[in-house]
Amino acid sequence: MNTNGFFIRKLDFVGPDKRSSIQLKNGLNVIYGPTSTGKSFMFDSINFMLGGKDSPEEINEIIGFDKIQMEIESYAGRVYTLERAIKGSNFKKYNSELSKINPNSQFETLGSTHNAKNSISKFLLSLSGFDSIDYFVKRNKNNELNRVSFRTMIHLIMADEVRIISKNSPVYSGVRQANTKEQSMLKLLMTNEDDSSLSHEKKQNSDNTYNKVKIDLIKNIIEESKAELLVLERKKNGENNLSDDIEELSSIKDSVVIDLNELIEKKNEAWNAIQSYNAKELSIKILLKRFSLLKEQYDSDLERLLFLSEGTHYFNQLNLERCPLCQQELTSELDGHNQHIVQVVDKTEGVKAEIIKINKHLRDLEKTIMNVNKELKEVEDKKQITIKNHKIIVENIEEDLQPKLNIIIKELDDILVKQAEYNNINFIKENIKKLEGRKTTIETSDISSVSKSNKENQYQAFINDLCLEIENILNNWNVKEHKVTFDYEKYDILIEGKKRSLFGKGYRAISFSAFMLGLLEYCAANNLPHAGFVILDSPLTTYKKEDHPEEEVPEDVQNKFYNSLSESEHQVIVFENKKPQKDVIEKINYIEFTKNSNIGRYGFITM
Repeated sequence: MNTNGFFIRKLDFVGPDKRSSIQLKNGLNVIYGPTSTGKSFMFDSINFMLGGKDSPEEINEIIGFDKIQMEIESYAGRVYTLERAIKGSNFKKYNSELSKINPNSQFETLGSTHNAKNSISKFLLSLSGFDSIDYFVKRNKNNELNRVSFRTMIHLIMADEVRIISKNSPVYSGVRQANTKEQSMLKLLMTNEDDSSLSHEKKQNSDNTYNKVKIDLIKNIIEESKAELLVLERKKNGENNLSDDIEELSSIKDSVVIDLNELIEKKNEAWNAIQSYNAKELSIKILLKRFSLLKEQYDSDLERLLFLSEGTHYFNQLNLERCPLCQQELTSELDGHNQHIVQVVDKTEGVKAEIIKINKHLRDLEKTIMNVNKELKEVEDKKQITIKNHKIIVENIEEDLQPKLNIIIKELDDILVKQAEYNNINFIKENIKKLEGRKTTIETSDISSVSKSNKENQYQAFINDLCLEIENILNNWNVKEHKVTFDYEKYDILIEGKKRSLFGKGYRAISFSAFMLGLLEYCAANNLPHAGFVILDSPLTTYKKEDHPEEEVPEDVQNKFYNSLSESEHQVIVFENKKPQKDVIEKINYIEFTKNSNIGRYGFITM
């Protein structure tokens, strides 16, 4: 199994009190969205975290963020986290997942330039399958050499929306002075042989000494690796792959988490019910208070009316000399006063009727108060029962499920550490095998009788194999069923003998993408060094066939493009405003930027 390369798992922008995170996976990742939603900003941020000099653009959304963290995983199974200030400078490298980093976590400082003793470039090259020995590529026709850094091959794994449609070869970054160096970089990737032999041709004795130093260094590394391997194997105590134990514990953990979530939901429901009962209890007590005030009013009115009724009784026993209403003397001539007396009698009857009415209201009110008090008692009883249930649920969570979950997580962490040690053993074994192969190659290079022309023929055979890989990719995308060959003058592919630069920009973008993906697949199939992923910005946006307007993408090409890449065993990140079909979205890592907080994801920086 090829373990060269790595893939990006997570990219976070971090500030003192906030974090914006995006998850990526091995395989196809599609970041979909219209222009100005943050796709290019994310592209530039990844490039920056892979050793680029230019910081991401200072957009308004990153105000308050001061650093970037990127979690990566090698295809050998080792996880690292890289951290860098947004304004640039050196890197921090943590040998753990991003989520496990805390202020006390240990880290290694990596320089941002390749020449540093410990640099981000050397670290990424080692993950890509290059051993720790320096590689050299020819930088000009005078056979002057440059050391290979990770940035020397970045253009072969990342293509932005401008370069992907250019007429330049995918082999070139666009800097004309670097063409010779970039041709040599392609050759290094396809053969795993650098151009250090060019300096050997000038000075054989120096070559022999240099090879000896390389062999001695490789031997030292092999011996150190074997010593480390011996320690790890003794520590392992015969333990094999722990994946079954991890799977079992993970299953138990998931079950406990489900039970815990159910109890938390019930706890929240009980708490909401208690608050509801409190509100209802308060409402009923306010109502009873109002009824009490009304009863006091009725009692006061009844007392007043009873007083009037008793007063009338005494009034009837008086010998009246004057009218009680107009105060005039009662004589036989003043018969009109009798009407006054009658009115007094009538009012007395009205008082009695009002007393009867109020007494009826009082009886109704007392009955209502009794019913409301009964309802209050029921609410208070239900609330007490709910409070008791809430307490039981909380105790169950705190005393049973949460401790159980903590124990399972600790056991799982312990097993994962052992599994990481097991993976490390396999990684070291694989690395020793590579180093021994490299040592054998160096040892036999001085006595090799292969001529320069034969090596060139061998390289051309490799190029032909790469062209076949690209041809198959284009055919799988239903683009063109034509033969793909290589133009050594332009250092670019020919489509049925026609230069790629003569096609429209849409076809240039598609064929550019096929070249980069073909190189990835070729290196993986032949166990050659490669970063292990490809990032493409807008490979479909401008593609068209002869009968299609420039802004349209033939649906069959778009569908086959996405469907083919969804089966990739390596990470492919595509930034596009052409949406994959539904069945592809369901099996890939699909992220949609919308600039709308209510739909999908707002952008690379979440609001």
